[in-house]
This record gives sequence, C-alpha cells and structure tokens, in this order.
Amino acid sequence: MANGARRRAFLRTWVGAALALLALPATAETPVKDATELALHEPLPLEEEPEGPGVRLGAFLLFPVLGVSEIYDDNIFAARDNRKHDFVTVVAPSLTAIADGPDEYVRLRAGGQIGRYKMHGSEDYADGNTSAEGRLDLSPATRIFGGAWLGPDHEERESSDEVFGREPTRYFDLQGYGGIRHRIGPLSVRLGGRVERLDFRDTKSSTGEINNDDRDRTAYAGGARISFDLFPEFEPFAQAGFDFRRYDTATDDNRFARDSNGRRLVLGARLSPIPDLSLQAFAGAMTQDYDDDRLKGVHRPALGASMSWQAAPKTRIGAFLDRTIEETTLANAASTVETVGALTLRQEIAERLVVHARAGAGQSRFAGIGREDELVFAGATVTWRINSRISLIGEYHWTGLTSTVDGEAYRRNRALIGVEGRF
Repeated sequence: MANGARRRAFLRTWVGAALALLALPATAETPVKDATELALHEPLPLEEEPEGPGVRLGAFLLFPVLGVSEIYDDNIFAARDNRKHDFVTVVAPSLTAIADGPDEYVRLRAGGQIGRYKMHGSEDYADGNTSAEGRLDLSPATRIFGGAWLGPDHEERESSDEVFGREPTRYFDLQGYGGIRHRIGPLSVRLGGRVERLDFRDTKSSTGEINNDDRDRTAYAGGARISFDLFPEFEPFAQAGFDFRRYDTATDDNRFARDSNGRRLVLGARLSPIPDLSLQAFAGAMTQDYDDDRLKGVHRPALGASMSWQAAPKTRIGAFLDRTIEETTLANAASTVETVGALTLRQEIAERLVVHARAGAGQSRFAGIGREDELVFAGATVTWRINSRISLIGEYHWTGLTSTVDGEAYRRNRALIGVEGRF
C-alpha cells in the first residue's frame, strides 16, 4: 500500500479517539496492520460504531455527519528548512447506513474530505471513499465476512515516497476482502483473502511531468488463523499468510523489477486476566523477496501487541505495537520495515466533555540503502458534545522526525478547531 494510504484505510481503530471526521490527517504514527491481518479481520468492531440519533430507513439506520474545521499547520511540506505555514479549511461530509440483525450485520458508508489552503492553493485536495462491509452467520458455528473500499486519495507530504511535485500526488485505491470463520468446539479456524489496486496519477514539477505509472500495482494477500479457547480468559493462536505484490510495469523508472513475494508466520495469544483488561501479543517471522537480485530481501522478526484497559468507569487506556513490511519506490531501496508503538488515553472529564490523548514513536528502516528514520509524536483531542447532534472539537498534534539522510528531518505542529453535526 502507499505510505499514507494504509494510514486511512481499515486502521483507524487505535487512534480512534482522535477520530472524529474533523481529526487531523492520519500520519506515520497510525498503526499499520499487516496484509494478512487485514484479510482475516472481521469487520466493524463495536468501537467503530457511529454515534448520534440516526434516521430509520427500512432495515437500515442512517447516520449523516457533516464536519467543518480550521487547521493551522506550521510546516505543510514537512521540511527541515524553509518551513511554510498555512491555514486549511476542511469540510468532511459522510453518510453511514447500518443494518444489524441477529445473524447479520451490514455497514455502508460514503464520505469525503475537501481541504482548501489559504495561501498555498496548489495543496488543495478533494478525497473520497465508498465502502461496504458485512458479516453473516450461516450457523451458530460458521460466519462469513467481507467488504470493499474504493476512492480517490492524495499522498501526504510526510510520505517518504512523495515526489514533491507542484501538487500532492493523487491516486485511486480499490480494496476488497472476504473470509470465513468456523468453530469446532473450542477450536476456531479462520480463512481470508484480500486484494488491493493502487493507481497513481502523474504530477507536474518545475522541470516537467513526473511519471508515477511505474508505481501502479496490485497486491494479493491471504492467510489462515487457528485459535483455541484453552480457558475463558486465554486463547492461543497461530497465523500464517502470504503477500504477493505485482507492478504493472516490468521495471520502474530506475530500472528495478519490484514484484515480490512475502510470507508471515506468527504465534500468539489473547488473554483477559481481569474483566476490564484485554491483551494480545504475538511474535514470529516475516519475509519479502524481490524479483530483482539488486533489491535486498527482507527477513525480519514479526511482532505485535495490543492492550485495552477500562481502568475506571470514565477512563480507558490503550496501547499497541506493530511491525510490517511496506512498499517504497525510492532508488535502490527494496522496502521499508515499519515499527510503531503508542499509548492512548480516553478520559471523560464530564458527561459531555471527553479528552483523548496519544503519544508514541515509530521507526522506518529502508532495506538496501542504510536509511533509518525515527518518529516521535504526541497529541490530544478535546470533544465537547453540546447536545446529541452538535459537537465542538479542538485538537493539537506534534510530530518530530530524525533521519540518517540529510535534509529529511522535520518538526511539525498542527492545531484544529471545528464543529461536527450528526443528524
């Protein structure tokens, strides 16, 4: 997936508290789930449910939302030197429809974000997405699930693959996944598959047009997961998956053949030592080997962990750690190994006033070129629900990146104030 694309797709659960449509754009600290996890995940956990009164239409409950916000960004190009600041007005409409029955669940969504810069109009964007996800219980022991997602998007200036044309690089993202889960007593088996298509648009620079067709690709992933309810509070599991990445062109503009085959095998466990604490951890191995002998294959330990703890009636603490192999089209680099971890806090100050805070760090290691980036981030979101339909939102976010490559380091402050209506 494009650096930045995966950050907006299925992955919003962890930083979900910043999570109103008005939230600042997702950046490198958003957890990046492995392709196998995305293929096997059962959609729509309860924490993703939309809020608000909703509108009944037949079997569906509709949740229209409109957000309008103003963002101040003191480094819109994520640059070390010659920093540029600007104000961005963002309008974010969406419509979610949910049908929830005893044996099935369907969620349809269409939305978008329109951003307009006050002083740098070339950075304006209009992103959108349409999705459909659902699950169906064929029997008490068998469930099928799947979904699709599509929409135009743009590459964040923070992305290491961003070519820094006169305008942000735009692309079209199409994803689909499906699977089945079957239980036999305490044993559960889950099978799933996923496909993603990325189509990048060319962009202009001061010297002419930048070709991005060599980045167009299709990725295929799938896998299996076996788990065993050993005790009510303890569930060990094993998971294996594949990740095949196929480019439209035989070589990119730097004459590298970037097709690759990946594998991932992990062992782990879910446990709940106390009623309000849920933990998961896993470890194993992951590989990605490339058709081009000049591109160094990646063979690294796979690891991950997550925590959700309802520490008090009004306090929830979360944490995650994840590592994945991501694509890059930088010359001589095969891929990036992305490791990211963070802590999150949701604190209800009053009945209608909630604070979400987050802090963490990430590392990007570029296979084959010796580059290493270190990211540190922190932020907080305050939501004041005036009534059941209208909320005021304030947010601040700080990001700092250091790199072994001269000129890539930057610091960035962003602040947001906005209003969101749920109808």
